[in-house]
Amino acid sequence: MVKLDNTRLNNIINNADSNTENFIKSVGFSIEARAKMKAPVDTGALRNSIYTDTRNTSNIPTEKDYDLPRGSRTKIYVGPTMEYAIYVEFGTSRQSAQPYLIPAVEEVASQLNTHYRLILP
Repeated sequence: MVKLDNTRLNNIINNADSNTENFIKSVGFSIEARAKMKAPVDTGALRNSIYTDTRNTSNIPTEKDYDLPRGSRTKIYVGPTMEYAIYVEFGTSRQSAQPYLIPAVEEVASQLNTHYRLILP
């Protein structure tokens, strides 16, 4: 499991007010799109396996690492389904890392930090 510091994202989401659920979903889909652009392509299987899952927390057991701000009932899961995806992201003793998911999260967080008011209705 990879744990990211999502403090900046949580601050932005807390300020999103009335459309928080849609805003959270748009963040997830933005991360997915960037991760797909950044994923290395050999057969395309890794890129095609990256997905976004939006669920209501009443259907998901809560995990402390993924908690979103209070009052939010939406959780977003973005990631690949291919078993070898973690080895591509972090590398192995025989293969250098080719990060795609963490840089995608960092890009979206950085852009939202400076421009989030422009994308909110």
